[in-house]
Amino acid sequence: AGGSFGGDSADITRTWPLSGTFTPEQRDVYSAVLSVNEACIAAAKGDGGTSIASLHHLSLRLTHEVGSSSSGSSSEQLLASPSASRR
Repeated sequence: AGGSFGGDSADITRTWPLSGTFTPEQRDVYSAVLSVNEACIAAAKGDGGTSIASLHHLSLRLTHEVGSSSSGSSSEQLLASPSASRR
């Protein structure tokens, strides 16, 4: 799903497991991405003056932190990979 306002376009990504149940690894990744998403939404609502660039940098920093704290898990491998920010 997506939307457009004032010349800006956005996509809202929704993810769910095809089987109907997350594997533990899928749950880890989903939870990590969701926590970063929620933090960025809170930052955007904070003062109303947060730039898209600063939100992007916040998302990269938080994603790296979440990946680094998930010692040895598949979410660490996915979230810490350089290509993850381009997906």
